[in-house]
Amino acid sequence: MNHRKLGKTGVEISEVGFGTWQLGGISWVAPKDQECISLLRRAFDSGINLFDVSPSYGNDRLKEKGMTRFVGVSLEAQPEEALIALHQGIDILQIRFNLLFPEAKRIFATVADKGVGLLINSPFGHGYLTGRYRCYEDINEGDYPKGSFRASKPRELVEGMIGKANAFRALDQRGDVSATHAAMKFILAHDQVSSVIPGHRTLRELEDNLAATNGTPLSRPQLQRVDKIFDEIFNPSHTWKKMDQPVEAGFVEPRMATL
Repeated sequence: MNHRKLGKTGVEISEVGFGTWQLGGISWVAPKDQECISLLRRAFDSGINLFDVSPSYGNDRLKEKGMTRFVGVSLEAQPEEALIALHQGIDILQIRFNLLFPEAKRIFATVADKGVGLLINSPFGHGYLTGRYRCYEDINEGDYPKGSFRASKPRELVEGMIGKANAFRALDQRGDVSATHAAMKFILAHDQVSSVIPGHRTLRELEDNLAATNGTPLSRPQLQRVDKIFDEIFNPSHTWKKMDQPVEAGFVEPRMATL
């Protein structure tokens, strides 16, 4: 397992972490307890030392009083909110960033300038980037948090996302990079990233995600192909197309989490 620096905290963490939301059994159909324990033990034995659990919220006063070592913020994918947090002196930022939702790249330069540790969640874009789905009917209710997925997601939206995700299958014409590995390697190709946090639900998924860190990273031609796919499938006026442009802070107070 490769390790990376967590910003300027002095801590080194595994470049693949372990998101645990799917193990709790509240929002997801969780594996059995013994399966969860086996997953966590295998992850730890494999060198994973970052486990993302439910955050407790606080602010910088806790840090000043010595009650926590570092302060971080967890956001969905809003660069404007992230920029506010970065200018408030946080140590760690967790945000969504993947091939389908790359907007967060707009704040990567600021992350590097301020020495903030960057954790990436949702590497597979809610499962669309796993390569498992060819059509709307391929998605099972168990692939998402509890509740009626099809009742909340229109067919047009789902099939549109599947089409965009499948466009990235062309990353390697020889077929020696799987969809999940391509998704992980794309994120890890960015030096600002400290760790990517998939939600492993089975030993097979865990082993596959660990394997994504082995072998060769995405080549420059492959990364150039990513840019070309962005050009082909995303509207030029969309925020995806503006991900390399500076972002201005809005007026949304981010949720602070003590880590």
